[in-house]
Amino acid sequence: MILYYEWVTQSINDCLNNYDTLTYEECYTNAANSSEHTLDESQWWLDKFICMIGLHHGKPQTFDTYKELVFKSYNNLGKTIDEIHELHFGLISVRFDIIDIVKVYKNGKLYKELNRTTGSQPPTGIQSVHFANIFVTETNGNRDVIVTVDKWSYSYSWNELDERFKRIYVASLQMKNISVPDDLQQYIADTVDISNLYFDINLDNATLL
Repeated sequence: MILYYEWVTQSINDCLNNYDTLTYEECYTNAANSSEHTLDESQWWLDKFICMIGLHHGKPQTFDTYKELVFKSYNNLGKTIDEIHELHFGLISVRFDIIDIVKVYKNGKLYKELNRTTGSQPPTGIQSVHFANIFVTETNGNRDVIVTVDKWSYSYSWNELDERFKRIYVASLQMKNISVPDDLQQYIADTVDISNLYFDINLDNATLL
């Protein structure tokens, strides 16, 4: 199975440059025109990435989710374009549901081969994780936490997070003009120390996704 690097590049650029107007059809059409994929192949790959990125982050498997996460990776999390490429390839290694090896071609030459066994085993024990790699979602009164370490994602309990994280999380909500839930009011502070944005996460208490 083949994936062209240029297909990923075009999809990323479209999500970043045309975020407000980009449609599902425009995305896979532009990606096909910029690579050696046929239109059907391009649509197939976009559908796969929509599915994989939704599963990986515990979000709806929709084009809007794919577009939003690419956009936020660059604009909110400070990922480079190259790093977003690698996020795509990492998804294949941990989320691809077909056994075949995926060969990625760049400029007509083999760039890398990917399969579900690519890379190391998922990390365990206590890991130091940056704030940007701890995702909190609030849906219908439920608070879900997804922690990403390398290419692996884990479901984690909010109660396991230390108070320093919770204070910074609440401050981030306030900066985005998002109302703070009632049960998190206790973490509102006049000043918040952000000199250290790394947190010890015990992956032995997490669930690998």
